[in-house]
Amino acid sequence: MQLKIRTGRYFPILAGFTVFLLFLAVLTACGFTDENPGFTALLFGVGMTAFLLVVSARTLRKRNDFALFWVSFAVRLVFVITKFGGGSLAEPALSDDAAGFWRVANQYNVGNFRTQYTAFPYFLNAEFKIFGVNVLCVTFVNVLLTMIAILVIFRILDRFRVEGVARLVCGAMVCLMPYFFVLNASILRESMYFFFIVTSVGVYTRYIREKRTGDFYAALLLLVPALILHIGYAPIAAVYFIDFFRNGKIRTRKALIGRILQVVFFFAFVSVASMFSSVNYLTGSVSADLSGVGRLEAILSRLLGGGGGAASPVEAGSRYLAGMRIDSVPKLIVYSPIKMIFYLFSPLPINWRNLADVAAFLLDGVIHFMVVAAGFRATRRARRAAPLSGDGELTEKRRILWICFHSFLLCALCFGLGTSTAGTALRHRDVMVGVEALIVAGSFAFGKRLRAPEPAETPEEEPAGREPEGPETPAFEKLAERGNGGEGSV
Repeated sequence: MQLKIRTGRYFPILAGFTVFLLFLAVLTACGFTDENPGFTALLFGVGMTAFLLVVSARTLRKRNDFALFWVSFAVRLVFVITKFGGGSLAEPALSDDAAGFWRVANQYNVGNFRTQYTAFPYFLNAEFKIFGVNVLCVTFVNVLLTMIAILVIFRILDRFRVEGVARLVCGAMVCLMPYFFVLNASILRESMYFFFIVTSVGVYTRYIREKRTGDFYAALLLLVPALILHIGYAPIAAVYFIDFFRNGKIRTRKALIGRILQVVFFFAFVSVASMFSSVNYLTGSVSADLSGVGRLEAILSRLLGGGGGAASPVEAGSRYLAGMRIDSVPKLIVYSPIKMIFYLFSPLPINWRNLADVAAFLLDGVIHFMVVAAGFRATRRARRAAPLSGDGELTEKRRILWICFHSFLLCALCFGLGTSTAGTALRHRDVMVGVEALIVAGSFAFGKRLRAPEPAETPEEEPAGREPEGPETPAFEKLAERGNGGEGSV
């Protein structure tokens, strides 16, 4: 296997932006950024906007895409500047997990690494080395990563010719989900999850299209930072491997050994990522009085629930299924689907406290419900449609739909086990909105029921002296037109 490094049309832009970041790092080393945090935030904001302007001009080809992208960017900037622009940039007013991450990252910045509070403060400390201790710059990075991930989604839609209504719906999902605007204006990990997951899925779709094994491994490597930050997204890597094995043929002993080594590699990097994300964190505050499955539940809550500490007063008020304790294996089996449902759609009507809960359910929970319903319907039809059509591109779309839908459901199952508040559920499930947009695209591609081509009739003999009529469109071509045609199809 040969791994080739390709320098495409984005390489000069990335190189220029890297030089800009190195320039900021030099200013930070000289102490300039800490003395002038406001100017540093302005400088980084201008550089970020210029970078996105050039990249989007080379990526976005439709007016609707361009409008959605820049409206989304503008709203995120307004949220960030409104929240942090009027206070101290080095000592912002934070609470709960955000305050803990910021405090520990500052300790790391001065060389004190005694406190372990997930792996996220290490990432924050790396950002501090570039532009100093500056909350505006940190949240600008959240915005930048989110906008790059949105561009990757549009590139995937281009790669598989998603047009019309399908494209508009997918673009609106990734650009305008309201709760994700709030997440960008927070010192939280969700923007990094979103970036690494979407870019990984984007590279894996390129592997499906171009069949280069290097893209498969690149997709896995892009997941590693997300897994270091939170091991709960490991099911995505597992789904990659299952798809890789299902669609690859083993003809030789060498190929069999290669597959075995790939499985070993998968478990190795998941184990390493788990170790980095959980040292002294998973069990450090778990009571020694717990044992067996009870202790396992407490660890699962910290591993998959995502909180760095106790739930905030707001999130504690949105707690659901408080009396549902998993203290045995049968309960684990029975309760898992129930907790998954609450995780996906909370705050459900039985837990509503005020109008904010109603709005969260209608603007977020209902959207996830529609995605799940569309995903089940599309995957059921895709199992029959793609093999019958004889269309290679339709088969590729079926694989992408399968990967995205199963990754989404398995991650929801994992996070559902460790999540018990609607606020935390909102944060984690919206990370998968890029994957959900591709599920929606698949639901448009397989929105019509496709049937097997009917056997061709035996042509009758033409009378002598009469030219035969032109052949009718074969049944399989009609089938492909039904699967690929129309403004709203993928």
